[in-house]
Amino acid sequence: MKERIISNKELKKLKHFNPCAHSESVLYIDKDEVLKFLDPVFADDRKETVERLSDIHHKNCITPLYSIIMDDYFSGYAMKYYKKYMVLSKKIIDPSIPYSQRLIIAKQIWEVLNFFKSINYSYIDLHEDNIIMNDEFDLQFLDLDSGCFKEFRGENEYNIGVIMSSNRACIMTLNILFGVKPMNFYENFEKNSFAIKKMLTTKQRALFEHALEESHEFNGLEYIDEFDEETVNHIKNKLKLTLY
Repeated sequence: MKERIISNKELKKLKHFNPCAHSESVLYIDKDEVLKFLDPVFADDRKETVERLSDIHHKNCITPLYSIIMDDYFSGYAMKYYKKYMVLSKKIIDPSIPYSQRLIIAKQIWEVLNFFKSINYSYIDLHEDNIIMNDEFDLQFLDLDSGCFKEFRGENEYNIGVIMSSNRACIMTLNILFGVKPMNFYENFEKNSFAIKKMLTTKQRALFEHALEESHEFNGLEYIDEFDEETVNHIKNKLKLTLY
């Protein structure tokens, strides 16, 4: 993996970039790149993961371009800067997005997760602020350094990550299909779980129940097409869900 040495003097000239809260890193803009400086507490632990991610290529993943060295230590990495993109948590609440497009977005997320599984990588930190999207509905996964490869972390931690990411993907699927703010998941779905289950088919209920409980690995791609706009609208209207 290529390296770039950055001095404190150079760092002071860079533009600070913070699209959403980051407790484990600090971001800077350098022309067409985003430089991610990791908290020293996490940097050494993530070096191997960053190096492996730099060899991975997927159309929906923002992977490291090169590693950043400061004061002779690995300090982070550079990524391509996607200028006209916004975090998914802000995009999915747009009421103008048709249901058919929401279905495509949800499927894309599961397709990327299935790709991760094929390379024995689990994306533990999956949530709506770690995916960005533009007006053409192109999705990009970022902050992949927070995930883990089975060979580096062991099978147990890897399996826990797979279960956690599939649970979060189920939650995101419901938020996307129903057009609900991520922060309103509990208010809309958990509180109304009994009533919602009665309105779902067996396969629809399987995805819904996995969103409520982290219990096992789950492939939502096999269940998304079981949902349809009529069912979603019926539940939204019947329970008066808090949208957008």
